[in-house]
Amino acid sequence: MATITLEDSTGATISNPSETQISDALGRIGAGIDHCSLSLPADSFVQAAGGHNQLFVEYRDGSGMYASAKKDFDVAAVTRIFVDAMSGKDGWKTDYNFQRNEDGGAEAAPARESRIRGMAGAAGGAGKRFGGQMAGQARREASSEASYGVSRIIRQFVRSLFRRR
Repeated sequence: MATITLEDSTGATISNPSETQISDALGRIGAGIDHCSLSLPADSFVQAAGGHNQLFVEYRDGSGMYASAKKDFDVAAVTRIFVDAMSGKDGWKTDYNFQRNEDGGAEAAPARESRIRGMAGAAGGAGKRFGGQMAGQARREASSEASYGVSRIIRQFVRSLFRRR
């Protein structure tokens, strides 16, 4: 059996994780970790990021890189996606609205390199196309990071209001 690895943004890894271990790791997103990735055979992976119960999902398989249109999955739904992916079931790919990333074709960079905060797939190609894609990637990363920072500040402010009561 091929080794399947669950890795979180701190670098902690679990080989051949159980459903409970997957659920626990996904439940920590937004509360201690930024994202989780499930490395699958054939250089494929499924990954999730976001806030607690406000998760979005990306995956890569032999046909390219895909991202969920939905950005607010709960932990239970993403756990089901990860478990189905780990089990080799492909139904989850059609059950949810995944869209091909504009710059994440079958020639995408190795999975490890694309597991970055914001999680957009690394660009493939050469020359000007590569430079343009990387510039676009940088803009998306900056936008994502700014959005994440603003959301975090707002959450902290709201929490502080409730703590004062």
